Amino acid sequence: MISYVDSLLKLRVPVDGVTGTTTTVLRELSEEDIVSFCSEFLDASIWPACAALEWIMARLVKHQDIQQKLKKEIRSVVGDKKGLVDVEELQRMPYLKAVIFEALRRHSPAHFLIPHRVKEDVMIMADHHEYLIPKGAVVNYLVTSVGLDASVWEEPLEFSRRGSCRR
Repeated sequence: MISYVDSLLKLRVPVDGVTGTTTTVLRELSEEDIVSFCSEFLDASIWPACAALEWIMARLVKHQDIQQKLKKEIRSVVGDKKGLVDVEELQRMPYLKAVIFEALRRHSPAHFLIPHRVKEDVMIMADHHEYLIPKGAVVNYLVTSVGLDASVWEEPLEFSRRGSCRR
């Protein structure tokens, strides 16, 4: 197995500003380049979780009633203790779980799922029309659209405290 950093150490890139030659002049990445790439890699892995937490907090500020109910549930389970909440305590907080799921429905941190290839011809129904998805086609799922689909969710644009799935 090769690590991300190992691949960067082996990478060679064209030298900037070298033109007019028949062969491409390559250079190793500088320490600054490697630090920048690693920073981008780490930022990309952290950003979705940070964005989700920001949206949850924004929704709680906007919906004081949800915030108060959530605060009441948390206090009833953990009391006034300081420190980490353990997994067993989290299991006893269904409203917290519902609020998190609702925030993820409204503000998905990933807009697309990993593309999938269709294994056989499939007919789907959408908007009262049938569509053929041919074998071998690559299908992308837009998660944000699923979370806002009015045929699935009652008031899909609202932040609901009860989870408003029609199915």
